[in-house]
Amino acid sequence: AIVESLPILSMSLEFPELGKHCQYPNCHTLDFLPFTCASCEQYYCKKHRTPSDHECKQQTERHSTPLSKNIISKQVKCPLCRTMLSLETNQDPNHIVNAHISRGCRKEASKSCAVVPAGRCAKCN
Repeated sequence: AIVESLPILSMSLEFPELGKHCQYPNCHTLDFLPFTCASCEQYYCKKHRTPSDHECKQQTERHSTPLSKNIISKQVKCPLCRTMLSLETNQDPNHIVNAHISRGCRKEASKSCAVVPAGRCAKCN
């Protein structure tokens, strides 16, 4: 069990600026693609990403605002072509990147691809 946790511990020691710790009490999981709650603006791991999962106390305060105002846009970089792919709150970054790759991501597109909405790249599709 100790050996299995060493790669993540090693990674966090080598690159301390990467990722964020889940701010749910007693979790504090280091997540390299953390989710930001639209209501409380805290960082959470995949397990605690929704307001109901982390028992968000500020959710009711912002509940009356239009849904579009609660969306926090984030981006994830494709590891192959380095295209910045947009994702919305509660979207799994792995699904966005996998969909982008399965649609025909091209490594050589890295220099000319720009930020694209919801995982769509004109050069890669």
